[in-house]
Amino acid sequence: MEESSLLSVKFYPNPTTNQFTIEIPLSQTLEKVNIYNNIGQFIKTSQKNIINTSKLSSGLYYVEVITAQGKATKKLVIK
Repeated sequence: MEESSLLSVKFYPNPTTNQFTIEIPLSQTLEKVNIYNNIGQFIKTSQKNIINTSKLSSGLYYVEVITAQGKATKKLVIK
């Protein structure tokens, strides 16, 4: 998983329990969100900016946000 120039991607709340929201600049369009566990295994994908995490176990996850302008990966903690 690689970082890119999408450093302005924000998640909140983080840590989270049942859901989190992805905030990207208005100039960018969200294409896809992939969630991986802390050892890099693919967990789920979404095309929405509000993601339900109620079925995920507590722990550290990596969230890959993909837009037409590139992609960014950030850490998300689920309580």
